[in-house]
Amino acid sequence: LQCVVTNTANDKATGTASVGVAAPGPSTVLLDLGHANGIQALRMSGDRALSLDYSGHWALWAYTAGTELASGDGASAVELAGTTVAIGTAAGVEFHDASDGHALATVGSGAAWWALASDGSYATAATTLGISAWAPDGTLLVSEAGDYSKAKVFAAPGELRIALGAAGANLIETLSTGGGTSVLSPAFSGTFQSWFTDGASFLSTLSTTVWTYTKDASQVALVTLPTVEGLTGQGNWLWTFSSNSSLVIYPVGSNVASASYSVVYGAAVPSGQTIGLIPYGTASTSRVDLSGASPSKTDYTLPVAYTTAYATSASGWLVGNKNGVIVDGPSLATTPRYLDLGTAWDIAGGAGRVAVAEASGAIQYFDPATGTLQGSLPFSSSKLAMSDDGSVLAAAANANDAQYEPDRTLNAYTLPSQSLINTWPSTFNSGSSTPYLSGFSLSGSGTVVGLVTQAGSGATRAYTREAVPTAGGASLWSDTQSGELIRLSPDGTYIAVSSGPPDSIYDAPLVTDIYHNGVLVTAVPGWAAGWIDNGQLLVNSYAVEDASFVQYTSCAIYGTGGALLAAPPLPELRAFQPLGLNEVYAPALNAIFDTVSGASIWTSVHPSKGVGAVSGTNVIFASGSQVLVEPH
Repeated sequence: LQCVVTNTANDKATGTASVGVAAPGPSTVLLDLGHANGIQALRMSGDRALSLDYSGHWALWAYTAGTELASGDGASAVELAGTTVAIGTAAGVEFHDASDGHALATVGSGAAWWALASDGSYATAATTLGISAWAPDGTLLVSEAGDYSKAKVFAAPGELRIALGAAGANLIETLSTGGGTSVLSPAFSGTFQSWFTDGASFLSTLSTTVWTYTKDASQVALVTLPTVEGLTGQGNWLWTFSSNSSLVIYPVGSNVASASYSVVYGAAVPSGQTIGLIPYGTASTSRVDLSGASPSKTDYTLPVAYTTAYATSASGWLVGNKNGVIVDGPSLATTPRYLDLGTAWDIAGGAGRVAVAEASGAIQYFDPATGTLQGSLPFSSSKLAMSDDGSVLAAAANANDAQYEPDRTLNAYTLPSQSLINTWPSTFNSGSSTPYLSGFSLSGSGTVVGLVTQAGSGATRAYTREAVPTAGGASLWSDTQSGELIRLSPDGTYIAVSSGPPDSIYDAPLVTDIYHNGVLVTAVPGWAAGWIDNGQLLVNSYAVEDASFVQYTSCAIYGTGGALLAAPPLPELRAFQPLGLNEVYAPALNAIFDTVSGASIWTSVHPSKGVGAVSGTNVIFASGSQVLVEPH
């Protein structure tokens, strides 16, 4: 995905501003991220893919082209079959055309459950009063009275195959969607468990005894298995799955396993003639193929960790992860391809430029005033910093996926040329005595970098803090007092470092030391939040409340010599971007504050993900599945 500049994000821009807060100007969309939350579900049909994340945002994709065709919010579930998209919302089931995603009709309001036919020809939904089916244009095809609210239904082409419906617990009702004819099967044994994923058969159980029946309740097999946890079937196979143990696959009619695969704390997701195995956390996935004479498993290494969803079709297959990234499976053999960008880990801004670090592993940078893409860096980063003039970008390797992405390298680049100024290689290894980068800062001038490294853990944890020239050279200052960030003044000549994090006041009062050109000048009480300019340092104060938690109480502004300059009534700011003229931007609050009065002088009506930056007269911030640009 590249940048998109529109005026479609203005729906709330005319809201009344709070007293003392400038009314925001119209927003434009700099980036459509695709998804910014974990992928909950993936569906594929031919060359179309449908995705849903845990925030309720959905997107329809042209799989081969990798383009987003349509998207929306407020979904609780999604299905895709044939040429039909079905979106479950609070208002009912929305039908969309899979060709381009345009809306067709909404049906089934207030239903206990709903399902899309396996060929996409209709959707069905039920309540305690009855069950109904509708064509994609909203035409009612059939309606049957009775309590179907707990039914388990396979929606086949032309008919509903209903278990646990109004006809009784041990009967299958087949309801025609053409003429409404209802046919009841003979009684079957056991308790209905699940339909095979193709709907041709079903499973019932009594303790660990398992019956396999055809769709019209003709018995096929009877076996006893070690467990019926996660019991499911497809074609000639059935399987059990324990989320903290393994997937065990049996031929229908046999209690001798044909295959067993360990999947600790993961998931087994059937799709087509395959099962996607999703182990917890790791940057890997596996596909089990059920189309042959015996199951076969293929393992894949992924460019992202924490896979959460899987789907396949004749065109290919996809996996999604907890950070909203959707990866094309066949491309793993060469260069991984992504359908979307995933969440925006961080945003950094300077004059005429803003950079966005994306969970799909790239950093894109733009002119936010025009939305022009200036370049892209193939570096997976979760923390960025940019010089005030936009010419220097510092990027630390992604630290959000712990040991699954252990690189902790810090790179500094010139922009827009992408020349590497310097690199500080580092690798995460929890508990190791080898130091790794745990934090960094960059002066507004872009000439000084503050490095924080950590070694060991628990009682043996040790930190080193060091200020160094960005381009390389002798250390400007260092200590081993704590792991708190080095707060660099905009010109890089002053350093403020705190004795510990806010919760360390349980052990001792917080103190911040101020250095000039590496020489200690003075110390002030509290925790350093950052420099407002080259002569003003903002320091927070904290207190222990009820002996159980640390509470922010106030802040103060000190001069470089330690003189108290002001005590404005600001909210707690733990990170901010200085803007000059006694103004700072706080990404966590997505607000600009006047550091003299303490007032918020800009905020947005659009919700923020707590990631943002200012470039010139624009604020750039992540909101939902987009990165927005808004004048301040």
